[in-house]
Amino acid sequence: MIQKVGGGIGSSVRNREPSRPAELFSACSDQACLSPSVVGVPETYSHGAKEAQLRRVLDVSNLKPDQASQVLSELRSIPAQMWKLLADSGLRIVSLPPGQNLSQTSAVSQFSPQDYAERMQRASQALRDTIREQESLTDPADELQVAMWQARQGPILAELVLARSEGFKPVVLSRPVSAGELMQAAGSEESPEFLEDLRRLNGPYLKQAGELFESTHKVLLLPYPRRQGQPVPGDHLDYLKSQNSQALKAAMGTNYWQSSLVVVHQEFLPDPAPEAGHHRVLLHEVGHAIDHLIDRIQDDGLGRRHRATITELFERDKAAGAERFTSPRARDNVREYFAEAVESYLTRDRGDGYEPKPHNNHDWLKTNNPELFAHVDEIFTRQYAEHLSLEPMPERPEYKAPENLLVRFQKLYLEL
Repeated sequence: MIQKVGGGIGSSVRNREPSRPAELFSACSDQACLSPSVVGVPETYSHGAKEAQLRRVLDVSNLKPDQASQVLSELRSIPAQMWKLLADSGLRIVSLPPGQNLSQTSAVSQFSPQDYAERMQRASQALRDTIREQESLTDPADELQVAMWQARQGPILAELVLARSEGFKPVVLSRPVSAGELMQAAGSEESPEFLEDLRRLNGPYLKQAGELFESTHKVLLLPYPRRQGQPVPGDHLDYLKSQNSQALKAAMGTNYWQSSLVVVHQEFLPDPAPEAGHHRVLLHEVGHAIDHLIDRIQDDGLGRRHRATITELFERDKAAGAERFTSPRARDNVREYFAEAVESYLTRDRGDGYEPKPHNNHDWLKTNNPELFAHVDEIFTRQYAEHLSLEPMPERPEYKAPENLLVRFQKLYLEL
């Protein structure tokens, strides 16, 4: 399961066009574009440069114009240089409407076309190698061996190819099946690309007669299911489906750091928002993304120094008492401590009664915790190299097969 960092305070999938950024990036001066609740970071980059980087990161295609304008007015408080670093790291920001789950957003995007093609090529070769290896073990002169191989080849190959299949699910066929059955077995929306991938994966082992498909060896590799036209690993798709708006609403927003994904529930986008008031959930979650990104910078030992500094400040403030923290959330752990500091640095006290965290603002942080303020300020205002040396992202943990799948099939491969 993807590890995620918690939120700001404390069904079937419909086919639709792929998500894409709407043309809502307007030309205006930085200050004119900012929300009254945020404080812009001074910078030397042009406004157009910032907009270009925001286009790479932010998906506003499922937002109403007023929601998109609010989101943009907050995110423009972060300098263009930081957006470039986040965009280069692969960060995506999406919002989740009520009644949907993450599989219905652009969060389904996982691979570049080249990455996916390379995975298919490796899986296809693994299937070919597995079939050849097993056929070489069968003595054609031994009729019993040949009969047993022909009867059991599907399950045998499915089990053997699992470990080498790059996440492509094997399906054992006992009869010819339709394209719709194969797509349903994979959990895919209807897609002509699915059938193209099926042919590329299985090569000469896939046979088609009319509208029905079968395998020369009783087993096929299924392509990744398609969502919004995008191939998504089946295990990952099951996880995205489990992340619904009801669960996200409890956290307001979430940073899925191993997937470079920030998600905010749309209910908390307005300013003020229900429960959150002027608390800017989106800036808090981007703060988590910045924290993990800076950790990875190897140049000048910056990532190592950042982690040491923020940990030292957190431990110091824990020892000093609750009054040192910008909010109760900041006391939870060092990751929340930094994310709250980023939000504090970027927001102002409106003084109108919609402040659930009255210390979580720029002026309070600067006056009452100058060391933490200076550290966040240095992160936002320093000049970064054009091409940074980043530690690789940690390997994503293996996804567990959904329990209902195991109960239904009692095997890690499918049967039709």
